[in-house]
Amino acid sequence: MTVAPVNAVAVSPPSASLVVGITPTQQLTATLTDVNSNILPGRTVTWASSDATVASVDANGLVTAVAPGTTTITATERDKDRVHRSITVTLAPVATVHSEPDFRDSGPWNNSDAAADADA
Repeated sequence: MTVAPVNAVAVSPPSASLVVGITPTQQLTATLTDVNSNILPGRTVTWASSDATVASVDANGLVTAVAPGTTTITATERDKDRVHRSITVTLAPVATVHSEPDFRDSGPWNNSDAAADADA
C-alpha cells in the first residue's frame, strides 16, 4: 500500500488570542490533505511552540497561555510538512480593586470603645 504524501496542513482556527486567566486555552486541530485535497486521516502531527514561555502546546494541539507575548504554534507531519499559526497571548487587566476600611480596629467605631461607652 502506498502512503499518499501530504500536500497541505491546515490548522483550525487559523489564529487565536488568549488571555491569561480569562481564556487561557485554545484547542487547535490539524487537517492534512494530499494533492487532490483528500483528507489524510490517521497521520501523526507534532505540535511545537516557538516560545513556550508565552504559550505551550501539548501533543493534542491544546495551546495554554503562560505569559504575555506572541508565539508561533507549528503543526508538523514527518518533519517536512508544516504550517505556522501565530497565537497572541495577552495579560488580562485588573478591572477594579476595592479596598474597604476595617472599622473594627480604629476610630470611634472601635468595638472596645463602644463596649466602654455602654458600661459607663
